[in-house]
Amino acid sequence: MPAGAQLGLPPSTMSTPRIAKPRAHTPPLPGMCAEDKALQTLERYRWPNRNDVQCPRCNNKRLYQERRRGKPGFYRCPAVHRYEGQGISGGPYVFNVRSGTFLEHSGVPLSKWLYCLANLPDFSNRIPATQLAKAIHVTRRTATRMINLIALLDEWAWCKREGIEMPHDSITDDEATIDKFSESTAHIEFLWEYRLEQVRLAKSS
Repeated sequence: MPAGAQLGLPPSTMSTPRIAKPRAHTPPLPGMCAEDKALQTLERYRWPNRNDVQCPRCNNKRLYQERRRGKPGFYRCPAVHRYEGQGISGGPYVFNVRSGTFLEHSGVPLSKWLYCLANLPDFSNRIPATQLAKAIHVTRRTATRMINLIALLDEWAWCKREGIEMPHDSITDDEATIDKFSESTAHIEFLWEYRLEQVRLAKSS
């Protein structure tokens, strides 16, 4: 008996069950580390000593380590925090190595960020966003934002060294990207240190 006949339906109206195809595994690029290694690397740059870990909102060092969805790298600050721009009190604050930086709300894996920090040329020699998007398997829009944020990081470091004010609009006119970067300048020194060291290592090899 054809499928569906016992339900009074012609066989042509019965949908064929779809079998999900296994997602193709994307091999990592040469020089791109595993995600757990990327987390350990960034934590080492941001907090060279375990005693250096502190809440980015209140500088409290009395913290508890946590896992979120089975993933390590989270810290809970039990202090009472106030919401920015509001007079109401909040509860404990959970943070990780991304918190307070322009990586905080990015869904891009840390391994891809580290790859770009180490390999993207400076802004004067920037690569096309389509090329980066294809290389690290992100959208063109995401690649554009990553290129601009790293270019802003380079300019921030140069302006800091020269002791001059940073003209954000010289890199991009994307206000969302500029705002995201501007809000993170208090906590991005370690990202620049990582980028600078990787560039030096590449030149010496």
